[in-house]
Amino acid sequence: MVEGLPFKITSCDEPKSYVSKDQDGDVIYINRNWMRMLPSGGENFLMIPALNGEVNAVSFQNQSDTNLFLRHKGFKILLEKFADENGFKDDVSFYPRHSTYCETGVMYECCNIPNYYVTIGRFGLIIANFENTTEEVVTFQLELQKNE
Repeated sequence: MVEGLPFKITSCDEPKSYVSKDQDGDVIYINRNWMRMLPSGGENFLMIPALNGEVNAVSFQNQSDTNLFLRHKGFKILLEKFADENGFKDDVSFYPRHSTYCETGVMYECCNIPNYYVTIGRFGLIIANFENTTEEVVTFQLELQKNE
């Protein structure tokens, strides 16, 4: 685990394609440099213990604004400010699961929706039932970054 260290999230299926913000700054996308839709480089995140307190689960906190977290909402992955409201802490908490797709890959299962994993959708990151997807699109790697 890279708890407390800055990292970028990249797809095992598309190396050097990073999780990034869209132009509005809230929806998270896999940044494919060839699309030229988004700034290159991706966001740096910190992995912290899950905000919902679940053992063996994690939350993803934005390094540049530690009040922002990766959250699933309406089956989309968003970058949202911390909110002390029902469901928020569960929506930002994920179980890391071993992937057999690539040696260093990890899959992230939603704590509050069993068998739903962060995955690459057509226009960004979403959560989807594992039975309706393939392991390669739910497998990610964490690329450590130098402390800023």
